[in-house]
Amino acid sequence: MQAFLDSVTLPPHPHWLMSSAKKASQTSAKSAAKPTVAKQTAAKPPASAPNAPTAEHGAKQKGPHDPEGTAKILARLRTVEGHLRGITQMVSEDAYCIDVLRQTKAVQAAIGRIEAALLARHLDHCVSRAIRSSDEESRARVIGEIVEIFETARRG
Repeated sequence: MQAFLDSVTLPPHPHWLMSSAKKASQTSAKSAAKPTVAKQTAAKPPASAPNAPTAEHGAKQKGPHDPEGTAKILARLRTVEGHLRGITQMVSEDAYCIDVLRQTKAVQAAIGRIEAALLARHLDHCVSRAIRSSDEESRARVIGEIVEIFETARRG
């Protein structure tokens, strides 16, 4: 379980993850100290996360153009994001440990479904295209990427 929690990487200052109440209290505290004319907005997450893929791991490659599939995956990710915020609040409020564990298991299951959807999409589009191509290097690369992902998961 701790490995899962350690694997979740958030930006150094996750202002965009704060609860609405906390944002409002911080905004009102800032307003009292310094009057502002423009409406303040929450900070956006950084463009590149600390664990973003490097060039050697496919950062320059694009996924398939599949707006419907992308929308479904993004919706699931947003659900997990909200669920994690809820778990964080549970821990900060000293919720019963078993209740927190049930919620972390639910998040893990949701992430597993996201991974399955991503893998299916990758196999349907990227891998099948590479296998059908005459480029042996491309075929070896996509197969190597899949093997690497599963070896990393096995060690984790």
